[in-house]
Amino acid sequence: MDEEVPRRRGGVRLVAVAAIAWWITLGLMAALTANPVMLNRNQIRGARLVLEGSVTNTTSGRIKVSRHWLVDWISPVPENPMIENLSECFPAPESNRRYLFPLIPTGEKDTFHVVQLPRQSGSDLPLIYPSDASTVKQVDAMTRPDNQ
Repeated sequence: MDEEVPRRRGGVRLVAVAAIAWWITLGLMAALTANPVMLNRNQIRGARLVLEGSVTNTTSGRIKVSRHWLVDWISPVPENPMIENLSECFPAPESNRRYLFPLIPTGEKDTFHVVQLPRQSGSDLPLIYPSDASTVKQVDAMTRPDNQ
């Protein structure tokens, strides 16, 4: 009888360690795979130009362009365009991050608006997207001539 008590404690410890390992694994899976950014195909296709860049001035809406995709654009791509509705965008842009900006021209030189979709679910704010390998790959696919 005395020998069974340590065996039971050992079994409980084993189950506890296994449960903790399982919870840690689930937590890591949720943190690393949950909620990938998905670009809105209609927003990208409705843009004349998609720019990747970082915000240089949130007040004026200036960005520094690092890459671009031409959707329906024939003019030279500006290096430091102004986005008039940048302060209205979601997520609120941070100056130290790169974003993808689906844009339409305003009619003024080097000045644009982020494309806003009618009846955009959840919010009326125009969407911009954090730039990473996944979102860049999506823009590449959406702006390919054979995918229009």
